[in-house]
Amino acid sequence: SGYAYVYGEGTEHQLAYAEVPLQDRQQNRISTWQNLGQPGLANGKKGIQGPPAVLNTKDQIHILVRGQDNHLWYLAGEYDERYEKASFGQWTNLGGGLTQPPVVVCMQAPAA
Repeated sequence: SGYAYVYGEGTEHQLAYAEVPLQDRQQNRISTWQNLGQPGLANGKKGIQGPPAVLNTKDQIHILVRGQDNHLWYLAGEYDERYEKASFGQWTNLGGGLTQPPVVVCMQAPAA
């Protein structure tokens, strides 16, 4: 789609996201970051710890993070080419007791 997608942990332990048009990558800067929020329990620790694990499929974005509560958290998004913008849902707690950030591995089915 002509964009690079950048995800990282923000200064408030939120998930930060930026879309960088490939024609602008030579400028070595990102001008606009979007805040995708802080996963966490309402009465517990909120935010992420460490880098997110991201899987982009054709029109979907799947993000897994280790929360400040050491749970595995999931955030789904969809990319709309008409508006050249991604939209994201709500954080989902997948439970856990993680000690490290998650890793995503995409396995393809063998060719028939």
